[in-house]
Order: sequence, then structure tokens, then C-alpha cells
Amino acid sequence: MSTEKALKMVDDIVKLVDSVEDEKKDGGNNQISIDGEFHVMGLDSSTQSLTIKIFAVSSGKFECIASVSINFDKELGDKYKVKNGVKQNDETHEVTAPTEMFIEALDIALNKLKTENKVDFSKIVCLSGSGQQHGTVYWRTGAIKRLQNLDSKQTLLSNLSGCFAIADGPIWMDSSTTVQCRELEDKIGSPEKVAKISGSRAYERFSGNQIAKIAKKYEGIYSMETERIALVSSFMCSLFIGDYAPIDLSDGSGMNLLDIDKHRWHMGLLASTAHGLRPKLGDKVANSYDVLQKINKYFVERYGFNKDCQVVAFSGDNPCSLAGLMVVEEGDICVSLGTSDTLFAITKTPKPQTEGHVLCSPIHEKKYMILLCYKNGSISRENIKNKYFPNSKDWSDFSKQLFNDKENGGAGNNGRLAFYYDQPEILPTAKAAISRFDENDEAVEEYKDNGLGAQDIRGIVESQFMAMRQHMERFGVENSNKVLATGGASANKEILQVLSDVFGANVYIIDSPDSATKGAALRALHGYQIKKNDGKFISFKDIIDSVGGPSYDLAAEPNKENTEIYTKLLPRRKKLEDKLPRL
Repeated sequence: MSTEKALKMVDDIVKLVDSVEDEKKDGGNNQISIDGEFHVMGLDSSTQSLTIKIFAVSSGKFECIASVSINFDKELGDKYKVKNGVKQNDETHEVTAPTEMFIEALDIALNKLKTENKVDFSKIVCLSGSGQQHGTVYWRTGAIKRLQNLDSKQTLLSNLSGCFAIADGPIWMDSSTTVQCRELEDKIGSPEKVAKISGSRAYERFSGNQIAKIAKKYEGIYSMETERIALVSSFMCSLFIGDYAPIDLSDGSGMNLLDIDKHRWHMGLLASTAHGLRPKLGDKVANSYDVLQKINKYFVERYGFNKDCQVVAFSGDNPCSLAGLMVVEEGDICVSLGTSDTLFAITKTPKPQTEGHVLCSPIHEKKYMILLCYKNGSISRENIKNKYFPNSKDWSDFSKQLFNDKENGGAGNNGRLAFYYDQPEILPTAKAAISRFDENDEAVEEYKDNGLGAQDIRGIVESQFMAMRQHMERFGVENSNKVLATGGASANKEILQVLSDVFGANVYIIDSPDSATKGAALRALHGYQIKKNDGKFISFKDIIDSVGGPSYDLAAEPNKENTEIYTKLLPRRKKLEDKLPRL
């Protein structure tokens, strides 16, 4: 045997062993022992509200026992002049949120839990949180001294008022940084190169591009007055530890600044964004399951928290939702069917594209989270329903025509393919238009059926799910173990049957109220148990199993013949999608 062949054989064996070890870690094969009962806390600082939930944990149990939610408009709207939690400038496309509003909301929430819910904070052994992704906070130079010396006799707001170089930080809704996005892609070489490094091409809402704009527009404030730049998640975490908290890997993946392969800041992206950026972000990023510190004494003295309560790194709302929806194994898919449709998936071998996102998984060591968002979701489906059944108060007529095989031919719609974009679509980046094609890929204005929309109805349902599968596979998720469905349209069993047939997997309905808050609490438990295990990684699946396992109901099983029909249609669909008018 040649030396070259021998080395290749050794390399293959090493890869096989690594793969088996990864599956042992991430797939779950350990029995986690939970002794007695204790409490964990999850927090979500979202766009419109701040929510805290306390969960009682014991063997086979993870039960919410207390909850509070502070609506920003209702509780603080007049003071901070926000609508739907934000300040919006339609002319400049700038959208911001007052940093001090987040702090005051936390003051109110904790006080309500203490005085109205009578929560015994001393039973909480660990906590973590979720923050709206991409939003940034700008700590003023010298603010660390006040953060490290919080006075428990005063509110957090009183302690930290005036500590921010920029009072209203940009959030994910801001789309004013197109210039900065193009500049970043030009400096790095192309959108594809930015995506390969950071998991996404340069997006207007991503934190790095927001920072680039601020560094140029407010150069003096950025250079001289800004000591630390945080994400909303790491900012909220900083309050609990009384120190600057590191940005975690998963939320950090949504900044266009992180090397998702090497799990560290990318020097080229940092240099192309703003000068002197690394020390302002913090030299290192944290694993999403890292215990950072014990809770700051402020919370012990003011609210009665246990002094040994562990604070686990906070993360973004999408990563925390992944955890809360229990998308834990490679091949698990979560489809959220709402105003916008969203797909989450896990893979070990991501293939970043210029449309869609790859984030480091918050619950694995060496896996990634695929995030695909579709702007035209439930509203587009409802528009088709109303076109044919304007007086229908439910979806029964829609569902009946969906399975009117005589008129539409059943699965595959007799080879018809269509794209229903009532608004400009973001995946793909296509202009608003409804584009219908017959079985020969010829464009048609309308489908001709019984006049009750059997072909259009099957067309719009199949179109979205085939898009999801096609884009997911392009990102490196090749197999579907199971599909977890959530959101309003998940109540429609006929729609879920098509979803099952397209993906060739069982579809389960999962109840997901406040999934980000629950996910934050489960992540806290994950980090806590890893800390107890001397820092040795424990699979998130083992954590879920230890508290009773996932709870969802089987809604649909696939017809494999139908799945094969969709598989054969996908190449045609891709060619047609590639020809759509782009933005």
C-alpha cells in the first residue's frame, strides 16, 4: 500500500471516530440525575416586551410556576415615546429602541414577581436569557465602574442612568445600512465570501453593519465615548453579573463579524467594519452554555436571590426559540407558520448561501443552526383563501379544495408550479408578483379549474414547503427525521399533510408560547448541569429527557409516493425560481 493511501485511510478512520464521538455527545446517551426540586429562570427581552418565567425542575418535570410580562408600550410607552416598542423613522429607515427602557422594564418585572407573585428567588439555582437579535447597546466610557458597584437600595435604572453613549440603539427592524453592507462585501471580496465566513451575506439589520454606520456617523462618540458594545442579549446578561458579559457564539453569529467555523471574531470582518472594534466587543466570545459568573450581590440583597445562583450566557431570540422548541438532533426541522414563515434546522456540515442564515448552535458543541425566513406566509395563504371564498369564516373550504384531486391532480398539482409573493420576498430576494407555470414551464395568468381554486390552493401550499425543503438542502440539511410545526397554520391538518409529504417525515404539532423564554430557561439548566459535570459537555437531548422529554402530538405521516413526486419536481422548481425577477 502506498504512503498516500495509508495516510488517507488513517485520516478516514480519524474522521469516523470523531463523527462517532460527536454523535455520542450531541445525540445523548447519558442519564442526568436531578435530585429534589429547584427552580430556574428564563428571560426574554423582545421587541415589544420583557418576559420572565420561573420553572420548577425535578426528575421528569419542567413546569412554569410564575410568569410576568412587561409590555413596553403599555407600561413605558409615554415615558420613552415608543410605539410597538420602537422609535421608527420612515424617511431614513432607522429603527431604534431606548436602552434605559430595557433596564426599567427589568426593574418592574422583578418587583412584580417579588411583591405580586411572591416568588422565592432563593430557590433559583441558575438563569439565562434571550434578547432580540441584532440590536446593539453602547456603554459609555467609565460605565463599568457603576455596573460593578450597584447599590441595592436603588433601582437598576437609578444606578445606570446616563451610562450609555448612544441612548437609542438600532435594532433588527433597521434597514438604513445598505451602504455599509455593500462596503463590507466589497472589502471582503463578495457576498459569497462574507457568507462563507460569517454564515450570512451582509444584511442591513446585522449588528456589524449598524456599528459601521454609527462609527462613521458619530465618529467621536464611537472612538472616545464608547467603552463597550453589547448585543441586547449580552447587555441584559451584564446587568445580572454586574460586569460586561461576553457575546455568545450563537447570537454573535448574527453580526457579520464572527468566523462561524473557528468560533472567534474574524479579524478581516472587524477591520472592515470599524477601527478598534475588537476591544469594544470583548476579545473572546462565550459558548452559549457557559456559566459566566454567580449572580451579582445586588440581586441577592434586593430580591433575595441565592448568592450561588449561576448565570449562563444569554443568547438571541432565534437561538433560544430553537432550544425552547426542542430542535435538538441533526435532521430535526421546525417550521413556524405565521405572518412570516420560518424554518429552523440542525446540521453538522453547513453550506452558507447568500440567502438565509447559518448560526452556531446554542445547544451543541460542533453543530449549526440553519435559519430560513419567508416574508410571504399566512397573509399570502389567506389572500388565496379570500379570493375564492371571501365569505368563509374558517379554512374548511380551502382544505377541501386542497385535496380536490379531481381538479388539481393531488400531490404535485399535475406538474404545475407557482410562486406567490404578495410582498417582496426575502428568500429568494424576489420582486412582489404571483407567477404561475403549467406542466411545461410556460407562464400562465391564471389556472383553469372548477372556479373554486383547487389548483391555486394546492399551488400556494406546495410552493412554500417545496421552497423550504429545496433551500434547506442547499444549506446542507439533507435528511428530515421529523418536522415540528408551530404557528397559526399548524392547526390545519390538511396543510400539515402536505408538509409531511414534501419533507417525507412525520409532522408533529408543538405548543410554543414564549418559546424564547422557555428556551432561555432550558439553556440555563443545560449550562448549570455542564458546570456540575466539571465542565464536560452534556447533550441538550439528555437535559430534555431528564425533565420529561419533548411534548408534541403526531399530526401527519408522509405518503412516500407523494414525497417522490415532490423530489422529482424540485430541480424544475429551482430553475424557475432562478429566473424570477430579483430586487
